[in-house]
Amino acid sequence: MEEEPLKKTWTRKLRMGLLGLINGAVYSVIMLLLIWWWRAAADSRHAIESTISGDYVLLVSNERWIPIVLIWLFAFTSATVLVDYFWKNWNGQVLFWLAVGLIAVASWNAFGLVGTWLDKQAGDTISYSRVTSAHNPLFGPISLAVVVVVNVIYGYLVRAFAKS
Repeated sequence: MEEEPLKKTWTRKLRMGLLGLINGAVYSVIMLLLIWWWRAAADSRHAIESTISGDYVLLVSNERWIPIVLIWLFAFTSATVLVDYFWKNWNGQVLFWLAVGLIAVASWNAFGLVGTWLDKQAGDTISYSRVTSAHNPLFGPISLAVVVVVNVIYGYLVRAFAKS
């Protein structure tokens, strides 16, 4: 008799982990598109200004996108399982997914801040300045705004497709 509740528990955790992984994938795609658009617009402005001034400096970005996306996927999956474990009586799935997104992005921001702070202690101050910049869409207020919008919509979609 105890095997049935245990099986239901593992099935639920697996389902929630999969939903968190999908949520992380949706967030990752939207963030990558946003950053691509953001940087393309900056490159275009820079090219116009360079043509006028005659001084062109090549803009490059040094992000390693595969590890970043893997960290996002892990953060969303683990945040989903964690929130599901502690939030037993959640009736509104929208608030549940909003909490998941905020926890995942807050942990991503903390990971970035700690990592670049350690780099700063070793002498590299460029990466710390980039992470703490309010204009960097990977961190801070921009990533938090994106996750709020994405996860509210995701919560409504999950609620619409969930079994009654």
